[in-house]
Amino acid sequence: METPVFRAIIRSEDFKNKYPALGKILEANEPEKWYTCPMHPEIRGKFNDKCPQCGMPLTLSAPLL
Repeated sequence: METPVFRAIIRSEDFKNKYPALGKILEANEPEKWYTCPMHPEIRGKFNDKCPQCGMPLTLSAPLL
């Protein structure tokens, strides 16, 4: 079972640099993250994207169920 501490370790840059092949496997199996605009929740994008309607940076959204 994956714990929060274990998850933080395997997602750290030090871990990915020390074990690059394992880091790539873990990244490939990680669920895709979506970001939404706080003012326009229908707008979805990736990390560092901006809302095309208002220009605000997108924030990490809750997973869709």
